[in-house]
Amino acid sequence: MVKKLTSQGKLIAIRPNAKEFDLIAEYDVADPPIYAHPVFLGNRILIRGMTTLRCYGIGPVEPKAK
Repeated sequence: MVKKLTSQGKLIAIRPNAKEFDLIAEYDVADPPIYAHPVFLGNRILIRGMTTLRCYGIGPVEPKAK
């Protein structure tokens, strides 16, 4: 999986595919504009927006317990 953070504050996850653009997910994660690179810390990603610093967990989604 490849992740890209746009200058508009969107985090885009794609699956590498030579034949087509295979979008997995797209998230609004910060207030634009974004100038800093995301920082990956284990299973976390730090994203700095214009006035915020956010931390997100990344990885497989586990089903919720009943």
